[in-house]
Amino acid sequence: MNLTLNIDELSYLITICGANNSGKTNVLRALEIFFKPNKYDAYVDAPNHKFYGSRGQSVYPEIIIHFHDNENDYIIKREFDLTGIKALSGKLNKEPIKEERINTLLNKIAFFYLPAINVNFPELVNDLIEEIYDLEYEKARFTGLKGELKKAFEEYTKGTIEVLNNLATDINPVFKEFNENWEVGFEFSSDVKKFRDLISNDIEFYFNDKTNRNIDSKGSGLQRLGYILMHSKLIDKIKNKFIILLIDEPDIYLHDGLQIKLKNHLIDLSKKAQVIITTHSKTFIDSYQLRNTFLLDIKIDEATHYKRAGKDFYPVNTILIDIEEINGNKKIKEYLGIESDDYELLQDYNIIVEGNCDKKYIEEFGKFYSFEIPNIISANGVTNIEKYLEFYNAFYFDKPRKPIILVLYDNDVAGRDVFNHITKKIGGDHFKNLNIKQDFAPNYLGEKPEISKVKTNQIYQNFEIEDFIFPELTAKLCNNILVKKGMSQISPRSLLTKLKSNSYKNKGVLYVVEILKNDSNLEDGHTINFDTPTMKKSLAESFNIEGNRTLIKLIKEYDLKYPKFKENLMQILNNGA
Repeated sequence: MNLTLNIDELSYLITICGANNSGKTNVLRALEIFFKPNKYDAYVDAPNHKFYGSRGQSVYPEIIIHFHDNENDYIIKREFDLTGIKALSGKLNKEPIKEERINTLLNKIAFFYLPAINVNFPELVNDLIEEIYDLEYEKARFTGLKGELKKAFEEYTKGTIEVLNNLATDINPVFKEFNENWEVGFEFSSDVKKFRDLISNDIEFYFNDKTNRNIDSKGSGLQRLGYILMHSKLIDKIKNKFIILLIDEPDIYLHDGLQIKLKNHLIDLSKKAQVIITTHSKTFIDSYQLRNTFLLDIKIDEATHYKRAGKDFYPVNTILIDIEEINGNKKIKEYLGIESDDYELLQDYNIIVEGNCDKKYIEEFGKFYSFEIPNIISANGVTNIEKYLEFYNAFYFDKPRKPIILVLYDNDVAGRDVFNHITKKIGGDHFKNLNIKQDFAPNYLGEKPEISKVKTNQIYQNFEIEDFIFPELTAKLCNNILVKKGMSQISPRSLLTKLKSNSYKNKGVLYVVEILKNDSNLEDGHTINFDTPTMKKSLAESFNIEGNRTLIKLIKEYDLKYPKFKENLMQILNNGA
């Protein structure tokens, strides 16, 4: 019954979110009938319980908007009754102003509303004709005289498609940002030329995605995206006006990738226009800064009995949640799916690994096998592990639970040294607030060092996280880089042969890769060294399984060849289970 939204002055996307039926679309509808009062319908826009309950004089809406144009403050109010606008009033810097001055202000505003349903392309064409044609040919108006009307209409039909296709030419680069095969255009679909109010029936809007041009054959998401992007390019052409664009649920029908692209597009557009959207999608909500973010909810009041209607009505109010308050903060977190529990550094089960490469490989494989991924922490170097444990141990002092931490080491000199150091501290009850387990990452065959020999310094292997994954996969990642550099590739078969030999089996896969790479590239092999932190990072960053059919196929093949790998990975991720 009474809702106020205060939008800050940042040129940033304005987002209205909330549960279904909380009133998001009604906010946009209120703005629409303010700027386009001819759209007002009392049967739709008056409060339901009052309209059908009392039929009194105070049942109709009024909408007040505060405008600020860097110099002046305006307050404009529209009041409605059963038939339409009842009154239009306003103030300029707190002083009353005449209706003529108000209309002058409102005429400086170009307003667009894109509803979530009923995307109507003939209507879009008509809107484009009205807006674009008038922008391009502002002085070429129709007249009431038949001769002048005929001449003007002939010029109009001749120039309309040219004007609209100029728009299509401008916007097609935008469409290609979303998909390189997309383009749009206009063409006449009828030989019979009608007058301006019927011209949209003669013009066909097409969307060419290299399959066909029929807009009706496209998916709802593509139609919807086309509808939005055409309006955004229309806005680009508008000069000397303030622009307000409303979009009801731009996320509907679009997959995550297109949602992200569209959000970035709208953020960029908001530098020129005030863009207001409603959404259910987390993609469109600035969840970190919550800039221009409004969370709506509903409040159902107690029943009011209306004698005239002879029945009770339950007023349903849209309310704005103050997300800065404690309850409001909780509600926005629930809406965004953010955990609102007391802050915890660690989960019940956690893994500390030596570096980001270890974390990347383990997480990627875990997701591939659909394993539950625990909290994996990179210590950014094996010598930092003790500092991490000290910090967590201090944090969980006097707390009721003791998180489990698996420290996973590389089986190399540095890893074994820190393992022995931490083992002594655990034995001395130093980390009594944590449940610490220690282990070494196995190699691709599932082999790990004997702990008794680690403690007596009888292990001489040099295995890192790259030795845990399939050697053919390591060769594949290295070869991808070599190909880009125009260098000869290494042979996965030769790599396996050397790894199984007595001379190289304890050296580590990247040591062997270096030998093979240099043998295959005698002149320029020295320009790349895979056994360095920088190249190890590059290899790990290039390892992205999701959506990569080549990698998926190879991993399925290697999974059969090295069955111990999946078993060992599961034990690491599931606390030894």
